[in-house]
Amino acid sequence: MSKRRSFEPEFTEQAVSLALNSQLSQSQISEELGISQSLLSRWVREHRARCEQGGDSDELARLRRENACLKQECAFLKSCGLLCTRVQPRYQVISEATRPLSVVRRCDLLQVSRIGYYRWKSRIAREVEDRDAVLLERIRSLHRPWYGILSLVYVHRLLDLAGVHVAG
Repeated sequence: MSKRRSFEPEFTEQAVSLALNSQLSQSQISEELGISQSLLSRWVREHRARCEQGGDSDELARLRRENACLKQECAFLKSCGLLCTRVQPRYQVISEATRPLSVVRRCDLLQVSRIGYYRWKSRIAREVEDRDAVLLERIRSLHRPWYGILSLVYVHRLLDLAGVHVAG
C-alpha cells in the first residue's frame, strides 16, 4: 500500500498560481512539478470555489447593507408625504421623523441645509418658550386675586372663557 503524499500550503498556492497565470497547460505544469494532473485540477477548482464564495459573500453583505439603507430612506420619504418647494414643512417633517435615519441624512434627502434646520428648530423652541411665559403670566394674574386657592380646573375654565385654549 502506497503512502499518501502531503504538500505544503505554499507549494499548492504556487502550483495553482502557475496553473492560472501561466501559458502552459495543466498537464505540462503537473509533469514539471511531479504531481498528477487530477490533483492540480482539484486544487484549481478548490481555489476558484474559495474565491467565489468569499467574494460573493462580501459583495452580498455590502449590497444588503446598502439595500437596508435605501429601504430606510424610502420609508422616510413615503412617511413624509411631501417634497414641496417650501422649506418650513420639510423642517417640520425632519423634526417629527423618528429613527433610524439621522437628522443629517433626513436633511440631505429633503434637500435642506442642516444649519437652516437647527436655526429653525431653535427659533421654534424660543417661540414656544415665549408663549409659555405669556401663558404663565396670564395664569398668575388669574390666580393672584384668589390668593392661590383656585383649582386647576377653575383656572382652565377661566382661560377657556378668555379664548385661550390650553391642554388640560
